[in-house]
Amino acid sequence: MIESGPPGQVAAAGESSEDGAGATCSRESSTLGARLAAIAASGFVNLTIRRKLMVLSLTASSVALVLASAAFLSYQAVLERRAELARLSMVATVTASNTTAALSFGDEASARATLEALRAINSIRSGCVYRADGELFAAYAPGGDRGACAPVESQAGGSVAEHDTTVLRAPVVLGQETLGSVVIRARTVTFWRRLVDYAGIVAVVLAACGLLAFAISSWLQRFISEPILRLADTARRVSAEKDYSIRASGGGHDEVGLLLTAFNEMLVQIQERDRELEAFSYSVSHDLRAPLRGMDGLAAILIDDYGERLDATAMDCLERIRAAAKRMDRLVADMLVLARATRLPMRMEIVDLSALADDIGAELRAREPDRCVELVIEPGVSAIADGGLARAALRNLMENAWKFTVARPVARVRFGQRHEGGQRVYYLSDNGVGFDMTRAQKLFAPFERLHSATEYAGTGIGLATVQRIARRHGGDAWCSAAVDEGATFCFTLGPTR
Repeated sequence: MIESGPPGQVAAAGESSEDGAGATCSRESSTLGARLAAIAASGFVNLTIRRKLMVLSLTASSVALVLASAAFLSYQAVLERRAELARLSMVATVTASNTTAALSFGDEASARATLEALRAINSIRSGCVYRADGELFAAYAPGGDRGACAPVESQAGGSVAEHDTTVLRAPVVLGQETLGSVVIRARTVTFWRRLVDYAGIVAVVLAACGLLAFAISSWLQRFISEPILRLADTARRVSAEKDYSIRASGGGHDEVGLLLTAFNEMLVQIQERDRELEAFSYSVSHDLRAPLRGMDGLAAILIDDYGERLDATAMDCLERIRAAAKRMDRLVADMLVLARATRLPMRMEIVDLSALADDIGAELRAREPDRCVELVIEPGVSAIADGGLARAALRNLMENAWKFTVARPVARVRFGQRHEGGQRVYYLSDNGVGFDMTRAQKLFAPFERLHSATEYAGTGIGLATVQRIARRHGGDAWCSAAVDEGATFCFTLGPTR
């Protein structure tokens, strides 16, 4: 058996559920409004500066014009209403004056004849003459419906709005005596028709003003958008070509002009620092490497000419000197390559990466002819890139794979390409020692190594050079690997399409 609680509790529960439903609907409405606002905001943010200025200008102009038009229509409606009431009041007053004699002598025919004059006004639905006691004396109804004249309780003058009809009363007075009243009922359709006509005129004016505002905004926004667009184009060219001699033109003495001037000054400073780096690179290339080569050469002379007179300890020291000089020379050379990868101007062309990989593989085989390396190169792999930088990136990756597969009886190195999300991805994989992916972030940083120099030779600059070359082309470089399962290095030479 189901028991029901007291009526008060049931009602309270019903009200509670209704309140909960209302609150849920309110939250859903606010959430939907927030989503729509977010969509509109994101759409506006993604517009070009030219379109943003147009939208702002047209929105402000449209809002101002709509508000002004609404105010004009409201004011015009009040004026039209007052004028309509004034006209009808005058008609009612004149009709009341003309029916004074008819009411005094009880001449109903004369009163009807007077009311027939209302036929000239199309908006009038009926005209009625009442005696002082409220009894209908005479009536005019275009449709012949005398029921349109309902009895009245008051003889006082004035107007009353009834749905789509305006009712006006005018007393019929003779001296100090009120003989009756005249009641005129008129349609408000004419009033609304006038308002619709005014609204049509306002709409035409709004459209014309909107077109004019659009034309003026299109002309004026150029003074703001064009300098900014030139600045954006200059920044894009500088980023793509790495040519810091490019300058942004135009601009006046306003904030946009200040922005252009500051941007050009920044490019001047970057160009000066670039020259300083060039000078430093030249100094490192010649002034630092020359002594290193001298040390290596002198140590080689000592070994060749005085090797028989030196003991084993001295010979070991000389060999260490030579090895250290060579490592330092290699480090300097790699640093220069890394610097050139980000500073030298690029010459974009179609590069046959398969042919480059084949040439580099032949060089590596010639260095170590006794090694068994299965090198698989996918044919027809090409890219639009700078040929010299593409060769440098491939060389670093292939030397890296060659180095870390040295412990394998049969080393396997594969170069190819694949498509991921509309992007062409180049990869080079090997079956070398691999590495722990938790330390992968260090791989592309200069001078960072996952293995000691005693295990595998190197300077820790090669992969950093690869990533910088890829990023300079608008792409990137990354890797995946597992310990003792080899590694795969991927890179792109262009932004994602």
